[in-house]
Amino acid sequence: MIDCFQSPIPNVLMDPKSLQNTTLAIVMGGGAGTRLFPLTQKRAKPAVPLGGKYRLVDIPISNCLNSGFRQVYVSNPV
Repeated sequence: MIDCFQSPIPNVLMDPKSLQNTTLAIVMGGGAGTRLFPLTQKRAKPAVPLGGKYRLVDIPISNCLNSGFRQVYVSNPV
């Protein structure tokens, strides 16, 4: 089992918790949504409802949070 990771800074080891605290996760949401056209006619693709309670963008955000990443940005290209 690996306890530490090699840092880009020479001779510095970082534990997984500090990597999670210093890593920025970027969720790239968006796109034309042409394959989802009836659903994306009046809303952006990340806002399309899923299961009646969630939106499409909620899944990758939840994955980031459950993996321990606390800095999450969502990019929605225009």
